[in-house]
Amino acid sequence: MTHSPLAHALSEATRWILGRDFERFYVLDLKATATPQEHMGALEQTLQRMNAEQILILTDLFGGTPHNLALTQLDPGRVEVVSGANLPMLLALDGLRSEFENVADLAPAIAQKGRHAVVDASGTLKRHRHEFGTGEIPAIEP
Repeated sequence: MTHSPLAHALSEATRWILGRDFERFYVLDLKATATPQEHMGALEQTLQRMNAEQILILTDLFGGTPHNLALTQLDPGRVEVVSGANLPMLLALDGLRSEFENVADLAPAIAQKGRHAVVDASGTLKRHRHEFGTGEIPAIEP
């Protein structure tokens, strides 16, 4: 759930990289032209369509409208919310869902994957040049 059109863009990129649809994944872009009531209605409709016992809501920005609306649905152990959604999080989510029995454990694991994926590429390259004397780009461990 993001400011439009980020959720759809992340969904499309995930589909492109995985080469298939992302199972049990729902996208909700909040449009700037919609009212808060329309946003809430769209969120409630999406949650009803999901018909799931456990739900992880990813939002784009802590404190932003999508995040604040998602927090209205927070129900620890049943509905969890993680902000800062990025493409590496979604790719990790595809594999990690099967490793965790409950969403309360999945949420911090996904957040960690998202944090770990943010890399100062310029700084990494400079350190690599300094340490190894080469300008080659080093492999980054996920």
